Amino acid sequence: MPLIQDYDGKLAIVALPCDVTYLRRRMSKDAALAKKIVGILALFCGHNSLPELTEITCARHGFSWADLDDFTYRTGSWRGTLTMLPKNGSAVQIPTRQFTHFQNLHYFSEKKCLSCFDHFGYDADISLGDSWTMGEKRGDVKPTICVVRTAVGEHLFDVARQGLEWYSVRPEHVLSGNSRGMLYHYNVSARSAAARGLNYSINDRLHVPISFLDKLIARWGVSNVLWTTRDLSAKEALTKKPFWKIKAQVYFFKALQELNSYRSNFYGDNCMISIIGATLTGNQGAAAMLETTIGEVSKRFPDAQFIIHSYFPDEDRKACSSPNIKVVDARPKALVLSALPALLDRCFRWLGFRVPNFLMPQSLREIRSSAVLLDISGISLADGREKFLPFNLLCNWPAMLVGTPVVKLAQAMGPMESFATRSVARFLFRHVHHVFARGKTTRKHISVHAPIDKTTVAADIAFLYREDYALIPDWSEKLDCLIEKLSIDERPTIAISVSSVVAGILAKSGKSYIDAMADLVEQLNRDGYRIVVFPNACRTGTSSTRNNDIPIIEGLREKLSVDLSDVHLVTHVVNTAAIRRLLTRADALISSRFHAMVAALSLGTPTLVLGWSHKYEEVMEMFGGESRFIGTDNMSYDAISEAVAELLEHRDAIKTTYAKHCREVEKLSSSQFEWLNDFLHAKITTALPNDTA
Repeated sequence: MPLIQDYDGKLAIVALPCDVTYLRRRMSKDAALAKKIVGILALFCGHNSLPELTEITCARHGFSWADLDDFTYRTGSWRGTLTMLPKNGSAVQIPTRQFTHFQNLHYFSEKKCLSCFDHFGYDADISLGDSWTMGEKRGDVKPTICVVRTAVGEHLFDVARQGLEWYSVRPEHVLSGNSRGMLYHYNVSARSAAARGLNYSINDRLHVPISFLDKLIARWGVSNVLWTTRDLSAKEALTKKPFWKIKAQVYFFKALQELNSYRSNFYGDNCMISIIGATLTGNQGAAAMLETTIGEVSKRFPDAQFIIHSYFPDEDRKACSSPNIKVVDARPKALVLSALPALLDRCFRWLGFRVPNFLMPQSLREIRSSAVLLDISGISLADGREKFLPFNLLCNWPAMLVGTPVVKLAQAMGPMESFATRSVARFLFRHVHHVFARGKTTRKHISVHAPIDKTTVAADIAFLYREDYALIPDWSEKLDCLIEKLSIDERPTIAISVSSVVAGILAKSGKSYIDAMADLVEQLNRDGYRIVVFPNACRTGTSSTRNNDIPIIEGLREKLSVDLSDVHLVTHVVNTAAIRRLLTRADALISSRFHAMVAALSLGTPTLVLGWSHKYEEVMEMFGGESRFIGTDNMSYDAISEAVAELLEHRDAIKTTYAKHCREVEKLSSSQFEWLNDFLHAKITTALPNDTA
């Protein structure tokens, strides 16, 4: 402090965390000092050592401290070389571990370090330190972690940025690269408990829960500190002790610390959110839910990182380049392969340990590091869809096994009368953290099997969709040209969203969905309407109808016998934003796709639904339009024609009704994200000490 106070000019200070904290306190009471210091840099610190430890290192190699002109602790590649330069002789170099092994066992540690919990320099503008990860061990040059903490630190880093080779890392990288030392250093509660049995007092300002393993490790470290600072013979004993014994001790001590770091997820990235049940490509309804979920969570947590567990991983990676989004494989094979290690991890956790991350498949590593797994499946756990039950189970079960909370955002479920559906549903509902039913019918179906305090009704996620949430390319140049063309002509336009799913269901009962749609299009064309048939699920380069309506539209083209100048068949890939622009221009929508219906309801476009599940009807009910739903059992040409006529006749009144209900439905949709906001805030809030010293 005298050097700082006597200096005439501006200063930047590099110090250890404890000195940084002391300096901040002095600056808060001395305006002149605060003005003089333009920035504070802290070095990551496990603890500091007394001079005796360096003297022991010298003595073990035949030197006294007085014999040396120079001493360097660490140079060169990881883990470094220690150099001693005697006054009369050439330099002697030894591995740095000849010093650090003693240091890591806390021999001759400063006593003040026993009550310190600041590994990273909480009060600095910038914190700097090593990253001790195995991946970085292989590099010729070991990088330095730079944690920018304040606006001043941001300014200093911006000034230095041009002269640095740098890249961004996530917070979990910083923590993982310091896991052993960080956990021991932070857990002053364990050291305080251990010290009580050694006739010593350590002030515990954290009061965090401690395990037997925490206390065992702390007892070893505190014992070594107290022995070397109390016993006058300790220095001589350590000077003579064979290095292999020190090496064995330090490896065993580190093994206990490593075991402790895997015992529980201490250093997961709690701003990481895993999402499963939807993809960015293929079904644009699923994409709308996924984009909206990421958009809504990002509004509340701007630093959040997202992991999309996708069953189209390759296509989704190509389509999305957002830096805060990672896509991992969630195809059935990947889900099956994640179940066994998740089960092993659960067994280990019963014993108080955990399976190391490197033994886990990538998707499971990401789930275990996430604050929550959000399941946004459109429909799950429903009779008649028993073949999807293994997928429904594996979407949630691995996360439950590794201890990551599972939240099912608004989706349709049920009925659950069959033994298989009922059994899987009851198992999942017993372990899921919370379930949002997408309507009253779904709530009724699940109320028999799920605890009432775990279930809430919320409207579909996509009712909150905004165009700036879009994550994939617009893919809409052709569709935009069509919309512009439609805008010039004043004749009414009917949009039709076809569905490969409805086509498949009708085919099982001997009915042709394409024939019914062809008859409808021809009738509307004769009545003077322009028609646009578009896919709400679309994939390129495949004739498969899985999440793909384009083959249905191609089949429709072959059936139509009318002039196609007023019938526009969209057979290219489009995204949700483009579809919504089309629906804004349309006078009415006839939809067999759920999220085309949701988009139209949001925009106030009169809608008739030709669907197959209660999931359509319960949402139409929110807008007073449940009568405009025709299920596959009643889907005849006459029923469709009559419903279309009624829709077009009353479309102005329908728009008014939709507008009246839209805001309350959006509020109901938003409620799940408000709940999630409270839940995540509780999880990601870090417990910091009440520093009253």
